[in-house]
Amino acid sequence: MATEVSERRTAILGGALFDGTGSATVKDAAVIVAGDRIVAAGAAAEVGAASTDETIDLRPCTLLPGLIDAHVHLWGRSPADRMPWATGPIEYRALRTAGEARDLLEAGFTAIRGLGSQTGVSLKKAIDGGIIPGPRSRMAGMAVARTRGPWFAIDRSWRWVRPADGIDECIKAAQLSLLEGSTLLKIGASAGHDNAWGEVPTYSIEEVQAMTEIAHAWGIRAAVHAMGDEAVRRSVLGGIDTVEHGYGITPETLNLIVERGVFLVPTLRLRHRDETEWGRATFKSQVESLERAYKAGAKIALGTDSTGAEQDSTHGAGNAIEFKLLGDVMEPVDALVAGMQTAAEAMGMEEDIGTLETGKYADVVAVRDDPLGDLETLQHVQFVMQGGKVIVRP
Repeated sequence: MATEVSERRTAILGGALFDGTGSATVKDAAVIVAGDRIVAAGAAAEVGAASTDETIDLRPCTLLPGLIDAHVHLWGRSPADRMPWATGPIEYRALRTAGEARDLLEAGFTAIRGLGSQTGVSLKKAIDGGIIPGPRSRMAGMAVARTRGPWFAIDRSWRWVRPADGIDECIKAAQLSLLEGSTLLKIGASAGHDNAWGEVPTYSIEEVQAMTEIAHAWGIRAAVHAMGDEAVRRSVLGGIDTVEHGYGITPETLNLIVERGVFLVPTLRLRHRDETEWGRATFKSQVESLERAYKAGAKIALGTDSTGAEQDSTHGAGNAIEFKLLGDVMEPVDALVAGMQTAAEAMGMEEDIGTLETGKYADVVAVRDDPLGDLETLQHVQFVMQGGKVIVRP
């Protein structure tokens, strides 16, 4: 009679453990892994760490869930490239995005949301198929925006944006993006006169609602690029799941966000070192809006808006600066949760990732110092495991 072979159990030991939920840090801790899942996490003496088949001793490091960046653009760009934005040979950009995905994973970002990329859908398929290493993801391929809406000035070729005007065109554009394999719908709902970062609303409530209903019918979430009160208000009333950027709004619109449980992704990294007059004013408005949203109890998910297109937005360890930027406004514990449990919820993947809890994927990172005392330590991850597979070992 055949006997059942049990999976090998591995104990990852840490001097401390923060489980991503906001609960108190556990000292002398362990995460027990079998296959690609966590079977126990907590104090080493209580979870049977001594009786496992293998031990990975990371003491005195702190163990954490895999980090999550809920707003990135994998465009295959480099600050050294001279080609404009997301244009240029798609073959070259596809190869570069594979490198970007690897860099993010090795920096501890075991999951991401891609918010618009011509190559993102194929990249996700390659990662999910085990062809190349990279974060788990929800990927928006072609974003949907009005013809004269956001990104028009910077991407006249519409290589990663599908123009749509009116309800019928919006429905068709959303359906096409999902048919092409997008696992997240990206909508552009505000614009400036010469760039995407403006507060002029571009879609009506009805247009946003038509697109979000298509996404929801497919079991997919919808994210909206929106800043300025009217654009955000219309988007929330249109049933959107997450608001990207979302600054410059009134208390009334903020109350709508809180009441409807909409996630807010502030994206501070891209502007925090912008020394232009416009950049400083924009970052100031972002921070002030985040302060109000945090005090109001909004669900805040960490996202960087990193593109790889500028020196301060390359993909990798630098993405973790967003934890520090959030921590300048929020309590450190809440900044951590924003890039762990809440980001997983914003992705709709909270059953599998975001916390170190039994049954979740064994996505584990370790940092040398206590992140609650120094959020910058997240920019120097020492160990990365994804789905029970060690990616980076000290």
